[in-house]
Amino acid sequence: MSDALRVCLSPMFRAVARPLVIMAVAAACSLPPKKSSVDPQSVARGKPLYLQNCAPCHGAAGEGNGPLASEYDPPPTNLVAGFRVSTRGLDVVLEIPHYSSRLIKERATTGNREMPAWNELLTEQEIDDIVAYLRHLIAAHKGS
Repeated sequence: MSDALRVCLSPMFRAVARPLVIMAVAAACSLPPKKSSVDPQSVARGKPLYLQNCAPCHGAAGEGNGPLASEYDPPPTNLVAGFRVSTRGLDVVLEIPHYSSRLIKERATTGNREMPAWNELLTEQEIDDIVAYLRHLIAAHKGS
């Protein structure tokens, strides 16, 4: 075994490097959108699409409290409040301020657990417009 591999596999290295890698990934995922990246017309197109297709579960404000939310276990995600990341065996808990646009689009397109895949009902542009509207909701939530 090489010295470099031995160092990487050592418990001390894992205890130090793992949290750093997790923090770097979390930071990259939580970068706020650039001001110019959210087109006001896309936000306007996304609002009715969001209210029709997403709000029944995620709520009108994206807080995971829509009228159908109680029917799901796990409940729908609060899309505006962010989330926590922790690792087993390490005292690392990260507060991520919000979901990335890329992750929201991926989940809306392919679905997961209880979340349906919307790519057969909505076009890619419509999903992009919903994501733009969610960026607007996140900004409004941060301002409140």
